[in-house]
Amino acid sequence: KIRQRNRDTGAITASAQVDRAIQFQAGLYEVTEFVISELFGTFKPPQRVEFEIERDDGSIVTIEENIFTMVVAIDVDAGGSGYREGEVVRLNNASGDVGIGAIGVIDRVDGTGAVMRVAVRDPGTNYLIPPIADFSGSAEGVGAAATATLGPVYTADGFFGNNDGKLSSNKVLQDNYYYQDYSYVLKSEVTIDKWLDIIKKVIHPSGLKVFGEVTIFRCVENESPHETRFQAFEIPLIGHYTPYTWLTIN
Repeated sequence: KIRQRNRDTGAITASAQVDRAIQFQAGLYEVTEFVISELFGTFKPPQRVEFEIERDDGSIVTIEENIFTMVVAIDVDAGGSGYREGEVVRLNNASGDVGIGAIGVIDRVDGTGAVMRVAVRDPGTNYLIPPIADFSGSAEGVGAAATATLGPVYTADGFFGNNDGKLSSNKVLQDNYYYQDYSYVLKSEVTIDKWLDIIKKVIHPSGLKVFGEVTIFRCVENESPHETRFQAFEIPLIGHYTPYTWLTIN
């Protein structure tokens, strides 16, 4: 756990649970980045923070360290026009500042290419003065301006670790018939009754259940003066949907 205390009273003014620690070199500085949760209070630089580590002999030692400020947000002041999502926004140091590593990226634009949101791709470290947002790397954009905000705690965008909870994902409720480990599906342009007996005689594994999906081909014609025809084409490769490869059955 990481804590910050009031210098005069010693009372804890901010604390957080450390989930992960990442150490890296940033220019001349050896930096330890904490991924935290259960944040209480507000960490305020330049006050030091304290945390406990366990030594090899099992003893616990309390360490105090300075905290660096970094770029925690980039607020758009003027959207401009002609920008594209994904274009990099450079964050140039203000005069006399020694911060390093911060990078922004255009995260959202409107129909005219005006910048709606700039995300922090990398918050950098050791900034004392907010860096200057530079949009000059854009291929066609002009007129955008933004202001960087500094702080000791950066909130990163979340992400999905898997497909749990997503609609229309590959997650299903397992049953004892279709959605289970001992069934498979063959896709074909003909119905299952045309090929089921052949499949069972040639490659069907004992103990498994086979299901068929039909790919429907349609030719749509309209009655306009200029004839237009739409047709979908698919090459059925039955071997791609079986539990064997061709090398297995040869």
